[in-house]
Formats: sequence, structure tokens, C-alpha cells
Amino acid sequence: MPTWGQLTESERVQVTLDRVNGTDLNEIWAQYNITNPESAARRIRGRINTLRQQLNVSSPEPGQAAENEPVQRMLNAFIQYQHAINAIRSERVVDNLDITIHDDKPTAFAFPADWHVGATGTDHELLIEHCEMMGRTVGLHTIIGGDIIENMIHPKIVEQSGADMPPDAQYEVVAYLMGLAKPDAVAHGNHSDWTMQFAGVDMLAEIAGEQNVVCTADGAEIGLHVGKQLYTVYRQHKYKYNSSFNLTHSVKRLWEMGICDFDIGIVEHHHVPAMEPFYKHAKLRYAIRTGTYKTRDDWARRQGFFGVRVGVPIVFLWPNEWRMQLWPAMDDVAGACKYLEYLRQ
Repeated sequence: MPTWGQLTESERVQVTLDRVNGTDLNEIWAQYNITNPESAARRIRGRINTLRQQLNVSSPEPGQAAENEPVQRMLNAFIQYQHAINAIRSERVVDNLDITIHDDKPTAFAFPADWHVGATGTDHELLIEHCEMMGRTVGLHTIIGGDIIENMIHPKIVEQSGADMPPDAQYEVVAYLMGLAKPDAVAHGNHSDWTMQFAGVDMLAEIAGEQNVVCTADGAEIGLHVGKQLYTVYRQHKYKYNSSFNLTHSVKRLWEMGICDFDIGIVEHHHVPAMEPFYKHAKLRYAIRTGTYKTRDDWARRQGFFGVRVGVPIVFLWPNEWRMQLWPAMDDVAGACKYLEYLRQ
């Protein structure tokens, strides 16, 4: 075995690195007949620091590398899992969507939300009627907003479910009604989110996938490519800056402080419909709050909330010029369908 003096500097560092993990340095000095260990240690320490800076790695304490190895393997495995599960979820539930309509006649988009299927206070008869209209009207496209289902499974409010339809049956009815309405997309809300939160299963995404319908997150940017025109929609199930005196205030603040320069902004959840045209950068925009089919809500009345009613926003769009028109009577889906038929003659 060569003596310490016969080793090059890099060989000395390598010997130290090989032996230092859990090994007493005095054994190295004795093995190589080091007479001045402090000087040798300083030189080795300086060389290790230089290499560490060049390689941009930390210098572990003795035994630390071996102790951290299982943690590092676990962390690396979890990072790979993150990439895989996020890729799957991003395919099943999107937050950005483009819909292309190849049509030279005016078209329309309906944005019903807060169906609350299965609640005893929901007007299911009117909901069925509207779904049938939306599904059979030529040129009318539908994007269903959040809270399509009642789904009172949250531990804090499960006692409010009362005589509601069982959650599994609610999802069966949701699938049936979506089949009638033939939507282009369906969105999550806090009520459908509860199934994912407490059971780890995204039932709405499952149903949407079976019907070849896009499932979006609680908030989504939607590009409507109608003929030669692009109309940008941003819908959000819940948003802040709500006002009982100015119902569209939240939507306009969403345009100013959100992430999308939308033409049509929609906020759902509060069940009181409202709409307002407004201008930003000399361009017409629409601020919309959707209504609900859960027109009898005992909990809301006990809290002092009033004004709940059916409200289905329907916007008419033109393909050869940038022009949009909001149907004024949000509870009159039949009238909007007849108007669209007239425009397309």
C-alpha cells in the first residue's frame, strides 16, 4: 500500500471520502503514517469545499448520507407519483377549453348552473323541460355550471339532506339529464367536489367521460370559436367580492383581478340571477350571475337569503361579425330557443 505522501491530492481526497462516512479519521492518519493530521485535514477540507462548490452540492455530516438515503428515495418516488397523477387529472378535468362551431348562422350558448339534482326543493319538472329544449334546439350549445348535484355528504351539513334522493341515485339522474341536454361541457362546483374530497372518486368526470363531454374545474377559461370570431368566456363557481346590493360586482372584479380578459364572465353559486353589460377597454363585456333550479331552499331562508329563482343565461353569437347579444329573460328558455330559430331562418 502506498504511503500518504505517495498519493496525489485527488487520491487523498478520494480516500478520505471513501472512508470518512462513519470512520474515525484517526484510523486514516494511522494507516498512512500521517505525522501532522491537522495540516492534512485542513488541506483535505479545503479541497472538499472546492469540489462541493464546483458541483453545487452540500457536504453531509458523517453518517447523514446513509440516514437520508431512504428519505430521498421516498421523495423521488413521490415526485414521480405527482407527475403521473397530475397528468391523469389534467386529462379528466380541465381549466382551459376551446370549442369550435362551424356554422355560418347565429348560434347561442346556454350556461345553466346549480341544478342541485336530488334536493327536495329542486324544480325537477322544469329542469327536465329545459334539458329537452337545450338538447333539441338547433344551434343552441350548453355549458353546465357547478353544483349540478345536491350531494349533501359533507360531515358538517349531512343532516340537511333530510328527504333528499340518495347520492348514488342523484348521479344516475345527472347522467340521464346530461343525456337530454347534450352539453359541450360540464363543470365542477363545491357540491360535486365533496365526492372527490371524501371518497377520492370523481363521479362527475366519470359520467362526463362516458358521454364524451368535457369536464372542467370549478373555474375555467373557454374559447368559443364561432365561425370567424372568437368569444372568450370565463366561468367560476365561487368567487369573492360579493355584494347583496350590486350582484354583478363580483364578476367585474373577476375581470379586473382574475386571470382572464373575458368577454363573458359568469359567477355561480349564490342562486340569485343577474346580468349587466359593461365596457372595458372600449369593448362590450357581460357580467352574469346564474340562478338555480333549487327554488325552495329552507336553509337559505333561515339565514335570511332571498331572491332565489331560476335563471339560465343565454348569449347569442354571430359568426361573421363580432357581435353578441344577451337574452334578457333569464327564466324564459323557451323564448330564447324560439328567438334563435328566428335568427337562423
